[in-house]
Amino acid sequence: MKNQTLSSINIAHFGVSDHAWRRFVDRNITEAMVQYVIHYGHGSHRQNRRFFTVKKKELPGDLDDKMVDKLSRMVVITDLIQPRVITAYFHDRPYRHVRKKDKKYKSEKYSGDTAYC
Repeated sequence: MKNQTLSSINIAHFGVSDHAWRRFVDRNITEAMVQYVIHYGHGSHRQNRRFFTVKKKELPGDLDDKMVDKLSRMVVITDLIQPRVITAYFHDRPYRHVRKKDKKYKSEKYSGDTAYC
């Protein structure tokens, strides 16, 4: 898949929520960047959502360094039931961030057995 531009990758089966469009504008994220992360990255299931992240080594070599750095710090969240993008954001350590989410919400505070409503 060498020599593909960001705009030439089409992930048509994913819709984009209104919330996601607002976040794209706020965070200077293009739809093509989201498509790139979904296409080249890998997803993990957490909290009834699918979190997509991509590593630098998974991206094609024809991208400039600035874009590779930006894409490798990006997290794209999609819905498991309806194929749509819920939001996208940047994080300095996206893999660790996504991996720790499950442990955070398994604690007693969030288990539902207590009176936190």
